[in-house]
Amino acid sequence: MTIQILRALSTATTVVAVDTDAGKLETAQRMGADEALLSGDEAIERIMDMTARQGAQLVLDMVGTNPTLRMAAQVARMLGGGPSPN
Repeated sequence: MTIQILRALSTATTVVAVDTDAGKLETAQRMGADEALLSGDEAIERIMDMTARQGAQLVLDMVGTNPTLRMAAQVARMLGGGPSPN
């Protein structure tokens, strides 16, 4: 549902789904995720590479366990990542 909502809000957004279950990742791609990554260090590296090492502008953790919250903190952009106030 989250992927479909993000798709409806903005087609310019890159949606990355992360999970420990390959079957759920396949479903995420069918629902419109641009990337589907198995949870772990490689997923963190891929997200950081995709964002030019700046981190994701929005992270939605739909699980809320310590490991998922830790990963969310590792890939989230510092200070919200909005445009510069020049």
